[in-house]
Amino acid sequence: MTKAHTNTICDGFYREGNAICIDLSVYFNNADAIPAIVFSDSVIGMHRMVNNSIGAMLNLLGIDSVAHHGVYLETVRNGSKLTDFIFKVFLGSDVEAAKTADMLHKRFGVNKMIEGKQIQNILIAAIIAYCVRDVAVRFMPDEKAQPVITATSSVILNAGRDLNIDGPQFEAILKEGIPNTAKAGKGAVMALQPATMKLDTTVKIGGPQGVEIPNIITNNLPDPAAIDTKDKPITVDFNDVTVSVIASDIDKQKAGWAVKLPEGYPCAKKRIKAILGERVCPSGIMYKEKIKVDLTLYMSSKNKPQRILIRAVKQ
Repeated sequence: MTKAHTNTICDGFYREGNAICIDLSVYFNNADAIPAIVFSDSVIGMHRMVNNSIGAMLNLLGIDSVAHHGVYLETVRNGSKLTDFIFKVFLGSDVEAAKTADMLHKRFGVNKMIEGKQIQNILIAAIIAYCVRDVAVRFMPDEKAQPVITATSSVILNAGRDLNIDGPQFEAILKEGIPNTAKAGKGAVMALQPATMKLDTTVKIGGPQGVEIPNIITNNLPDPAAIDTKDKPITVDFNDVTVSVIASDIDKQKAGWAVKLPEGYPCAKKRIKAILGERVCPSGIMYKEKIKVDLTLYMSSKNKPQRILIRAVKQ
């Protein structure tokens, strides 16, 4: 750790080359030793959660102008009660990393109202709460999910207040920065599993004096095995829709057929890959700019268009 201190940004963050390192610790107030398999799953889960939510963390820190290349778990130091993780967020270049480090130091360096370490702890706790709430809503029965939803919402609200960001804006940043909450949520639940080994274990992000994840959450966590991380498409059928044909080279798989939906429809005016149904003759629409069709729109769970199936062409 000697090298890290020569590039300290503030307590909890430091720079190494083109990487910003995040030094994170998780404290479980259960004095019993953590079984090896539970601990290893917790490490994997923490990495998954951070990897799938790093966009939200960077945006909340004010880092929104760089394209991070990846998140890597660098080091794990463990004990029966305390686990330390060091994550590296690799940025585009040494110059970008230097600018980012300077910006973070100016915002969260010495003598600031909320120091960098506390900022980091608040953010991680809020991200864990947001992700756990999402999987509780989707993968737990209502009567079991409600205590988790209530408690996690309180953690998120307090985080926004501490960082002087209003609730709706704070949640909007989390939503935008966590593209797959199921994956991040499963990671968060796995990361908290050591707390399920003993009733009423409290988790604190940042060590014994850190930000608390209430035990009402850890006492009611969903089973990680029940969390489906596959992005299930949403399908919507439309009839008699006039679409614009903007690509029609069926010999090129990457281009192929594509259309744009008109105003008033989901994903309007976006280029969407199209697949022709069995009853649709390609030669009949090859050179037309607009056609009236019956179609099925496939969207991701985040309402992003995936493809359109043209079921029939209307005269």
